[in-house]
Formats: sequence, structure tokens, C-alpha cells
Amino acid sequence: MKKIRAGLPVLVIAVGLIPLMAAGQSVTDRDKIAASQAGASPVYFDFLSSEVPLVQPGDFYNIIECKVRSGIPNFLEKVNSGKDVVVAFIGGSITQSHFGYRLQTANYLRNRYPKARFKWINAGVSGTGTELGAFRIQEQVLQHRPDLIFIEFAVNGAYPDGMEGMIRQAIRQDPSVDICLLYTILTGQTSFYQKNELPDNIKGLERVAAYYSLPSVQLGIEAAALEASGKLIWKAGSEQHPGKIIFAEDGIHPATAGGNLYAAAIARSLAKLETQQEVKSVLCPCL
Repeated sequence: MKKIRAGLPVLVIAVGLIPLMAAGQSVTDRDKIAASQAGASPVYFDFLSSEVPLVQPGDFYNIIECKVRSGIPNFLEKVNSGKDVVVAFIGGSITQSHFGYRLQTANYLRNRYPKARFKWINAGVSGTGTELGAFRIQEQVLQHRPDLIFIEFAVNGAYPDGMEGMIRQAIRQDPSVDICLLYTILTGQTSFYQKNELPDNIKGLERVAAYYSLPSVQLGIEAAALEASGKLIWKAGSEQHPGKIIFAEDGIHPATAGGNLYAAAIARSLAKLETQQEVKSVLCPCL
């Protein structure tokens, strides 16, 4: 069943923050976009499957890892019918990375839906948050008419107003577009998951996701569980930890093993989204 959103109810009004791109961009808006593009990678990307390891979802399970809500039914209908599909990733440096979850997710999708013809968009720009994402999403993502948008901004300026600005622009342009929010974490935040809670910055973004009935994925839950069991070091620096999984050297940007954990969470969530569509949105009890 296709998901069509009727109308755009207002949750938060952020005057002056979110431009109506369809009405034209001001000089200030264009300057902000230009500044963000200075550190950007090419918007279109492709890859050789042989160079990108195929992620293994594994058997980890935690009920709050993926909130299905209204799911991604329009995207799934297209890929299962072998149609042309555009998938976009927008976020900060973790999305921009040339060896992180973005490429592994793209490779996973290409292998899982071999009949579909994919085009990939990389709108990851280091150091940018949701507020700048709201300024640049039209030019760097929406003009390419995406069918599915992954949004990752939890560790960079995770402002709910900016997140809502991106969502509203996307569904105003195309009410059938599917959007999935991805939540990365940084040093110290694994402790929240270990108590079955959410970090405060993610709680704010989750309220927006729940309001618009969008799926969301907590990428760091398996890493938090591995850390609690003594199998993973979250921030390693230059120290040696024989026999341990090293998540990141700086506590933010995943190393290869950390990126694998993030990508595996997305793979598990995609499988969940395939089988549990149109679930009524319910706020997480830990919000």
C-alpha cells in the first residue's frame, strides 16, 4: 500500500530558519549553501561492490533499535518491481566518509534488490547539522527526486527545528517520498542505551520522527551492548587493545569495525521495515 501524506500540520514554527525553496533562495541562503558545498564530496556516487564489504546483519536484537512507524512502503514497492530508484544520504562527516555506513548500506541495498536500478546521492558534509541541512537539502538532495532519504545528524547540531525543516520540504515536494532517520552517537552516550534509555539530543529528534510517523534507527545500540560486555572499546586513540573491537579512535567517527556495526544496524532495520509496514506510531516509553 502506498503511503501518501495529506496536508502538512505544523509541529514547530521556526521563523527565519527554514526557507521556502520553491519561492527562490535569498542571497543569505545561497551563501550558506555555497559554504557547505566547499567541503562536500561529489553528489552522485557509485562504487564497485568488490571494494565495499557486504554487511552482515547478525542476530543482535533490541526492540528500540528500529522504530517502524509508517515504514518505507513506496520505496519497497519500487525496488521489488525493478524500477529506477534514487536513494539519498544527507548528514555530517559520518555520512560523507568514504568507508562508512553509506557505502555499505548502498551495497546492501543493491544486493538485496537486484532487480532495481539504483542512483545514489551523497549529501554528507563534514561539520554540518540539521539547521544547515535544512538550507541545503533542496539543492543537494530534493532536486534529484529521491525515493528514499536517509538523514543522519544526531552528533552534529541535532536541532529538532532543523530536522523538521528538512522533512517538511521533502514531503511538500513529494508526499510519497520515504524518509528514514539515522541516529549516530558519541563518547559517553552508550551509557544511555545500556540503561535502555535514549540520549537527550535523540529524544528531540524522535519526537519529530514520531509526529511525522517516520522510521528511525538507533545505530549505536549493539556497540553499547558489546562495550557493556567488555568486548568493545568505544574510544581507543593510539592505545592497543588486543582482542577488543575498536569502535573509533576519536569517539565519534567509526573505524572499520565501528562502521560495520552501524551498517549492520541499518541492515537489520531494513529487514524489519520489510515485514512490519504501516504500524501505528507510538512514542517510545523512554521519551
